[in-house]
Amino acid sequence: MYWIHADPIMMFAPIAAVEGGIAHELSHISMGQTLSPYKREQEVKLSQKDLLYRTLDEIATDLDVIRRGGIRSLYSFTVFAEKNKQRKGILTREDGGLSLKEIKGELSHH
Repeated sequence: MYWIHADPIMMFAPIAAVEGGIAHELSHISMGQTLSPYKREQEVKLSQKDLLYRTLDEIATDLDVIRRGGIRSLYSFTVFAEKNKQRKGILTREDGGLSLKEIKGELSHH
């Protein structure tokens, strides 16, 4: 069973931003499904200890969302996160992922 935690401020987000955040988290789950339980546990530990690894994982997750057609929702989520980044927690995107500029650049290709 999986749980996706949403920051309470997401109640005020546009639906596209909520979709983008959920798509991002579902991508994490989907990518984890391909791993054995042991490998998944190792990935979690490595992600907790290594900022570079976590950043690369977040970028790969954003790219997966884009590959699956969720670029507009991911863009909306990232815009909302940027506008609310003074809040600590899920919306800071401090652990990496594509920047707003990078997503916007990808958006121009779709």
